[in-house]
Amino acid sequence: MRLFMSFGSNRRNASLRYLVRVILAIIVSTICIILLNIICSFSGEIIVTNINLIVMAITTSLFCFAAGCLFSSITTLFKPFISFIVIGTICLLYFMVFANIEEIITVSISNGTVNFAEPISGVVFAIIFYITSLIIHNLRISDMKTTSIS
Repeated sequence: MRLFMSFGSNRRNASLRYLVRVILAIIVSTICIILLNIICSFSGEIIVTNINLIVMAITTSLFCFAAGCLFSSITTLFKPFISFIVIGTICLLYFMVFANIEEIITVSISNGTVNFAEPISGVVFAIIFYITSLIIHNLRISDMKTTSIS
């Protein structure tokens, strides 16, 4: 984000450009995984991944990106120790309340149990976290700098 801000973008545009780059990277990595599966299937090898693994990889990538954006935006609001406490509290609440949601919402299929909750909740939380980080970055009290002061 700082790179885009150094080139003259404002916080919102820099954040959106960063989002586009991350989504493109996720798409390219997914295409690489699919191509690898196709190549492996031609050589007689067992396909290394299935669609569930690809969906989980995409969901996890989006969720981790959004959580990183949220946590970095929180560090622009507070001093390091307060940021640590706020981020730690958010992590604890998430894992205590929402991390086991996949055990709650499941659909039984004759071959086993197919889980629809984790990918959906992961994408929903990614959207919530990213929008929250955008809001925090656009606050006047957010201390986002374009250059390093170290």
